[in-house]
Amino acid sequence: MAENPNPDVFQDAQEQVDAIAQLTQLVIQQTNTVNALLAALGNAQGGAPVTASASTFALTPGKVGVEAVIDYSTKHGSSVYKEYKAALPTVWDLKGKGLVVFIQEFLTRAQDAGWTQGSMQVTKFNNADGTPIDLITEYGKIDVDTLKAQCDVFLLPGGANFQTRATQNNKLMAECLLSSVTASAKQALIADRGQYTFDGTIYARYSSST
Repeated sequence: MAENPNPDVFQDAQEQVDAIAQLTQLVIQQTNTVNALLAALGNAQGGAPVTASASTFALTPGKVGVEAVIDYSTKHGSSVYKEYKAALPTVWDLKGKGLVVFIQEFLTRAQDAGWTQGSMQVTKFNNADGTPIDLITEYGKIDVDTLKAQCDVFLLPGGANFQTRATQNNKLMAECLLSSVTASAKQALIADRGQYTFDGTIYARYSSST
């Protein structure tokens, strides 16, 4: 013989349903209140109603606003600096055996950091005959004087893009490269510092192709 349903169970279930309905109504009311306040604020400012700004889609932080200077005084800017100047997963000893892995990891870092994008990119230049060269994958196909002249634009005071995102990109790239080699390799690079340092500034393109 079936047992009689417990009326308390049905009562508890009904109370839960009523509570959820009340909570839903409260959320709707609060949403309407917020929207009304935003609209009033927009009208008070003589403009369109204020709406929440749309998020900017990007695969990595470095690909957001690639034309803009990174504000290192902010938490975001400091985080970007630490992330992209850090050593690559595999350090290189400057020997041919590890070059392929080094180039691939460095290319990934450059793309993630935004060094390869927009007008502030610092990886693509024209060689003496005007042919575009990617320094990461086509290193050695551009002469030093031609490369330096194009780097001076964002690395020397008075250059058209001095103290812009390109200048920051160069700094990050240089620190990343020097952090991504073995101790013995770094000693060799320091010994040849004059080949990639001009007026106290490391030209990252040179250190990446030495």
